[in-house]
Amino acid sequence: MFKKLPHLMSIYLLDSCNGLLCMRDARWIYICNPFTRVYLQLPKLVNYPAQVGHIAFGFHQTTKQYKVIQVVYLRQQVLLGGRINVATSTLVQSQVHVLTIGDPSWRHIGTLPYDLARPIPKALVNGRLHWLSKPNNDNTASILISFDLETEQFQEMAKPDCCGSNRCFHHLMVLRGFLSAGAYHDNDELEVWVMKEYGIKESWIKEFTIGNHLPPTLQQNDLLHFNMAKARFPNSSVRVLCILRNDEILLEYLNRVVVVFDPRHGTFKELTFDAMPHWYKLVVHVGSLNWIHIPVC
Repeated sequence: MFKKLPHLMSIYLLDSCNGLLCMRDARWIYICNPFTRVYLQLPKLVNYPAQVGHIAFGFHQTTKQYKVIQVVYLRQQVLLGGRINVATSTLVQSQVHVLTIGDPSWRHIGTLPYDLARPIPKALVNGRLHWLSKPNNDNTASILISFDLETEQFQEMAKPDCCGSNRCFHHLMVLRGFLSAGAYHDNDELEVWVMKEYGIKESWIKEFTIGNHLPPTLQQNDLLHFNMAKARFPNSSVRVLCILRNDEILLEYLNRVVVVFDPRHGTFKELTFDAMPHWYKLVVHVGSLNWIHIPVC
């Protein structure tokens, strides 16, 4: 797919929307259609020393605009022996920047009182990006927040009453067009909750439950490397990706194994292919011939 892209030493897959991929290297963000191999290089990223942050790509069906949002967390730099020690630096402030694709530059729209510093999956529903987050304090309870791509406003959304526990919602996804979430509890089963009527707390329902499963590939490797909490393994590290056309469910285990779950029979099947990498990042992508038509001034 990089036939028409510039030569890149390191490029990272960030997101997918309407058949378009959002990728980045150290300086730039690219929007690319892997079918047509046409790409856009966006204006230079907003970069700061010793930063961490989150980038998401989305589309609003009313405005017909594609936007990229970048949340940057500045660090208070600590000098040790005359050198900056990033590991001991602390997050001190967030800055939110938005780029409407077609505009010449990013816009700073304010700060964010939530923690999006870790690379967490988002869900795009009804022209809004959604994340699970935490306030910037010692509170450990997860919060469901959304960002409206039209108004460019953040707001909190209601979770079902089952989520009084801090261990409830674990990750978000879109299933059949509905905002959905994976939840796990002390019984080690992964529950999938779906918001059947957008924005209505009472419309959250438990759609199905996925039993405890350990893929054979993980059994053959050293689990201690990435399993620091055996009592919660593996469901705390399982991500629901999508529902296939045959109603089977695609799962990802620890960025390492892809598994198909058949809810009718309760069976699991591991997916493999030639030259499959040892580690990878996986995003749900539906191919199309879409492209971004930018008006010419």
